[in-house]
Amino acid sequence: MPDNYTLILIDGKRVGSSRDTNYRANLGHQDLNWVRPEMIERIEVVRGPMSSLYGSDAMGGVINIITKKIPSEWGGSLTLNHTMPTTSSDLGRTIQSGLVGYGPLTDTLGMRATVGITEQEADQGYQTSDRNLPGMAGSKATGQSGSRDQNANLKFDYTPNDIHSLSLELGYGLQENNASTTPQVVDGKEQALLAWGPSELEHRSVSLSHDAQWGFGDSKITAYYNDYDQSQVTETGPTTQKSKESIVEANLNIPFKLGVEHVATVGGQWKSEELVNTRNIGLAIPSYDGKEYGSELEGDTWALFVEDKIVFNDQVNLTLGNRFDHHDKFGTHNSPRAYLVVQPNDALTIKGGVAQGFRAPSLKENTAGAATRSGGNGCTSLKPLGYVSGGCYMAGNADLQPEESTNYELGFNFAQNDFDLGLTYFHTDFKNKIEYRALGEINGVWWTQYQNAEKARVRGLEASVALPLLENLSWKTNATYYFESKNLVTGRNLSTIPELSVYSALNWTPTDPLSLELAAQYTGEQYTASIEDTVVMQKPHTVFNLSANYEVNDQVTVRGGLNNLFDKKLVNASNDYYLDRQEVFVGLTYNF
Repeated sequence: MPDNYTLILIDGKRVGSSRDTNYRANLGHQDLNWVRPEMIERIEVVRGPMSSLYGSDAMGGVINIITKKIPSEWGGSLTLNHTMPTTSSDLGRTIQSGLVGYGPLTDTLGMRATVGITEQEADQGYQTSDRNLPGMAGSKATGQSGSRDQNANLKFDYTPNDIHSLSLELGYGLQENNASTTPQVVDGKEQALLAWGPSELEHRSVSLSHDAQWGFGDSKITAYYNDYDQSQVTETGPTTQKSKESIVEANLNIPFKLGVEHVATVGGQWKSEELVNTRNIGLAIPSYDGKEYGSELEGDTWALFVEDKIVFNDQVNLTLGNRFDHHDKFGTHNSPRAYLVVQPNDALTIKGGVAQGFRAPSLKENTAGAATRSGGNGCTSLKPLGYVSGGCYMAGNADLQPEESTNYELGFNFAQNDFDLGLTYFHTDFKNKIEYRALGEINGVWWTQYQNAEKARVRGLEASVALPLLENLSWKTNATYYFESKNLVTGRNLSTIPELSVYSALNWTPTDPLSLELAAQYTGEQYTASIEDTVVMQKPHTVFNLSANYEVNDQVTVRGGLNNLFDKKLVNASNDYYLDRQEVFVGLTYNF
C-alpha cells in the first residue's frame, strides 16, 4: 500500500508528513530520513489496521522506531559508511557519517546529541532506458538524482524521583537535492535538469513528555510539533509550501482484576493541521466548480480510545479496543478491534482477529481548490469522454468521505530452541477507496477528481521460517504472497505490490568477532504505474547481497560487502522502478 496508509512513529510520536508540500503527493521522498541509524535501538512493525489505537493514517499498519535510552555513563559512537558503484564511474557514490554522544549531566538529568550527514551523488552522464508510456514516446530519463540529508537531534531526560520523568526533544533536518548532469529527453528535445523530490526540504520538531509510574498504573502525556517547509523560487516566481501539525496525546495503563486479570488502556488525542501550498492550491485558472480558493488549509481532530487486554490464563488472552475520532470536516468515526491469542504449549501460538481501520482525506484531497497538472499519464480515465491529448488537471473534492477497511487475520507461530515457523492469512475489504476518476471537460479544460467511487479487496499469506543448519550457520526466510489485490470496481490491481516477494538469508559466524551474510531478495511480477499495460510491467527478478561484519575489539567494528552481487540489470520501458547496479560498501563504527 502507499506510504500514507502506514503510520510512522519515533518513540511513539508521529513524524508528520511532507506529502502535501510537494507539487503532487507522490513526487517526494518518504519521511523516513529524519532519524539517524546510530540512534535506533529497534524497530517495531505492526501489520494491518491499528486505527483502534492510532486513528487515521494507521490503516495499513504502524512502524515505531525506538531510539536508545540515555545511559548512566557517558559514551557515544562515530559511524562512517561509503558505498560506491562498481560498473561505471558515472554512477553516484553514497557517503554517510554520524556522531552520537550521551550521558548524565547530573544525577537526575541526562542528555543525548546526534548529528549526521548522508550524501548521495547524482548519476552523471547516465540514462537508464527508453520511456515508452502513452504520451511519452521517444523519451528518455536520467539516472538517479542526488541528495544531501543533514540531521541534528538533541534530547534531555529529567528524572527527579522514581515516579516522574520528563523528556524534551528538539530535531532539525535539511534535505537538498541535485540533478544529474544529463538532461531528460522528451520527444527528442532536451528538458531542464530535474532532481527527484523538492530541491530543499526543512523539517523541525519539538516535543515535551511526562511519564509517571503510579501505584495503580502508568501514565504518559506528550505534546509535540512538526513542520515541513520546501518553499522555493520557480520559473513563475517564489512559492510557499509549508505544513504544520500540533499534537497533544495522553494515555493511562491500569492493571486490575475482575474475575480474571485485565490491563486497560484509556487515552485521548488532539491534533491540529495547517497547510499552505501556493503551487497547487488556489489556481490561476478557475477551478472546476467556478469558485475561488485561497492557498491555506487547516483542520482539527480529537479522539478518545480504550483497550482492554483480558488474560484468562497463561494460555489465552483477548484484546478488545475501540477509538472514537471526531474530525471538524468528516464528523465521527469508530474503529473497533478484537484479537485473540491462544498458546496451547510453550512452543505453539495461535492468533487471529478482526479490526476496522480508516484513513481521512488529507487537507489537499479534500478541497476543490487543490489541483495538479498531468501531461497525459493521469488523464487516461477521460478517454471514454472524448479526451485525446493535451493534458488535464487532477483535483481534490470537498465531498470526500474517509476510506474504510475491515481486516481479518488468522495465523500461528511455532518456536522451539532456535527453530521458528510462522504463517498468517490476511483478508482486507476496502470501501470508499479514494482514487482519481473522470470529471469531464469544463470551460475548455479537462478535469479528473478524487472520488469515493471504489471498493477493493486484498487477500494473502505471510510466512516466515528461521532454522539453525549448523552450530554457526543459520537460515531465515520471509515471504508474502497475494491471492488478490484488486479494485473491485475497475478490476485493476489495487497497488504496485508484487504478487510474491521473498527475502532469504544465510548467516555464517566462523568466529565470534566475524559474521557473514548472503541474502537474496525475490520480487515477483508487478505493475510500476497505475496504467495496466505491459509497458509498465516489471518482470520478476532476484537480487543477491553479500555482507561481512567484524568486531575488531569492544570499540571498533568494521563491515563491508557487495550490493546486487551479480549486477542484476532491469530492462523496462518505464523508469518508475529503479534498481541500483552492483555496489561495494565499507563502513566503520567507533564506540567511545
